[in-house]
Amino acid sequence: MVVIRTLCCLVFMLMVCSVSIAHTDSNKHSVPLYQKYTKPAEPQRPVNNVSHNTTAAKLNTAKNAKNTPHKDLKTSATTKKTKVAAISANKKTSIPSPASKRPLVANLRHEASKKGTIQKANISNKHVTQKVAVISGSSSKNRQKTSRLSVSHEPSPIDIHQIHFSSRSVMVYDDASNRVLYARNADDVVPIASITKLMTATVILDAHLPMHTPITVTEEDVDMLRHSSSRLPVGAVLPRRELLRLSLMSSENRATHALARTYPGGVQACVAAMNHKARALGMSNTFFADPTGLYSTNRSTAHDLMVLVKNSYQYELIQEFTTTPECKVASNKGCIAFRNTNPLVREGRWDIELSKTGFINEAGLCMVMKANIADRPVIIVLLDANSKEGRLQDANNIKRWIEAGTRHALTAGYGFRPGERS
Repeated sequence: MVVIRTLCCLVFMLMVCSVSIAHTDSNKHSVPLYQKYTKPAEPQRPVNNVSHNTTAAKLNTAKNAKNTPHKDLKTSATTKKTKVAAISANKKTSIPSPASKRPLVANLRHEASKKGTIQKANISNKHVTQKVAVISGSSSKNRQKTSRLSVSHEPSPIDIHQIHFSSRSVMVYDDASNRVLYARNADDVVPIASITKLMTATVILDAHLPMHTPITVTEEDVDMLRHSSSRLPVGAVLPRRELLRLSLMSSENRATHALARTYPGGVQACVAAMNHKARALGMSNTFFADPTGLYSTNRSTAHDLMVLVKNSYQYELIQEFTTTPECKVASNKGCIAFRNTNPLVREGRWDIELSKTGFINEAGLCMVMKANIADRPVIIVLLDANSKEGRLQDANNIKRWIEAGTRHALTAGYGFRPGERS
């Protein structure tokens, strides 16, 4: 029994010695944990946990000393000194010197540029994060937003003197302030075509003829001068009111001639009344030869026609009929549809209170209007335009000019004195 116990003690001592030797060798050749992985210093605060690391090192050293035999204490002390030296070196490298300190935002920007994106930088301060975001990726968006805000959508002023007018004579008159806004060849005496019908309607209404009296369209009302077409058939019987509507809205020559033919004293008396009315209104450069405007000797100026429009606006029926988009009338050949000759009235984009168009070869394309533009009552006269599109473009250009708020003095050289002649 004694021998067995002695052998067991020897085996146990051998095992203890082998374990101690192996542990000591592993401590000599192993790399400490802090050398395998060193946590990078956080940008927002320097590493200042030396006391914590020192305490941990002491605990680890005590633990190793407890588990290590007495003969390995010298080796453990050497390892301890190595750890302390490494920690001291790490402390010195982690804490930047005063000369190398940079502002926090600059450090963050530097770290963000190294890593390629601002999201990879661990920044705890939200205010600093927003600043860095502005510096990096969001700067392009901010530039794009700034460029959008810098675009102005306000209409740029228009110089009416730079507008190329299709019409030979142009007149723009502010009826509220009683002054001419723009004039171009407005004193030239030119043929006026069917603008004549405004004066025909004026003298018909001045005669106070019954509007419901039926009138028959006859062969005498057919145009034998220019052989212009008409949708109103011979033999149609319509009230005077409907003939007046067709004359002003659709510029019906047969309807207009029938109105003048049934005027007291006939067509010649009607034309005489028209010329008398023109002189009474101060239209000294105006002459009428027939009630329809088919004669090229019906002549006037843009200024005189502005006066005619201003006077015609006083008649409610002229306002109503010249601004009616379309209508249908019953005749001996059935129901016939008529429409306004002014596309601006039919489209409804303008606030038009009076309108009349006209055309013959000698007069070109003509148009007069009274419309509200930018809360301002304006009379527009366009004479001798070279095309329908050009005539409409002239009107739209004038509208845009007034809406843009541009005001120019009367064109020099035309000698208008609106206060004396209007």
